[in-house]
Amino acid sequence: PEPGPAPEPEPTPDPTPGPQPRPPRNDYPPGCINVSRYREIDDDVASIAASIDNDIELSHFYGGVVRLAAHDFMDYDQNDDLDQMGADGCLDWMSLSNAGLSSLWNRGSDLHLIYDAKYSDLSKADFWIAAANAVVRQRSVGGEEGGLDLMNDFFWGREDRAECLGSADRLPTTVSCREVEGVFLERMGLGWRDAVALLGAHTLGRGHK
Repeated sequence: PEPGPAPEPEPTPDPTPGPQPRPPRNDYPPGCINVSRYREIDDDVASIAASIDNDIELSHFYGGVVRLAAHDFMDYDQNDDLDQMGADGCLDWMSLSNAGLSSLWNRGSDLHLIYDAKYSDLSKADFWIAAANAVVRQRSVGGEEGGLDLMNDFFWGREDRAECLGSADRLPTTVSCREVEGVFLERMGLGWRDAVALLGAHTLGRGHK
């Protein structure tokens, strides 16, 4: 009889697979920010900016986001044992020091609508800081390709408060450089390098007569 077909070789078993990377978590507790969520806030800030076709309004948006976060934390006073304040999602909206910020943060503003739709479990303080970091990254030297990325310095967990009367009185005025030293160094505990960095935020936005 004619020989039958040669038997097919047994398949070689695949090598034992190594450890597989974990899929990104989507079950983080409310109020938490992981890497993907931090980047999502960055993307949303960029999307809002891309929808603004007026240079004046765009400068108001970029500068306003950073100013919103800064004026929230710049009322911090390390020497006040009763109420240090700081980043707490609360501003004195009636103060002239915060003039213009209510147009950026109100129930109908793009930034607030994004917060309500996707990030309302976060404190406003955390969201404002993450949004401001996004602006810094997008508008610093290098931009999208290599701007200043503050993600590794970001911590979440700030708590909001409903009232912060007198917070604007702690912000520096334009009287003299002594205000910078008094607020940034003596009250907030920063150094001169930090103070210069914070003052550099004024390169965003636009001036008013």
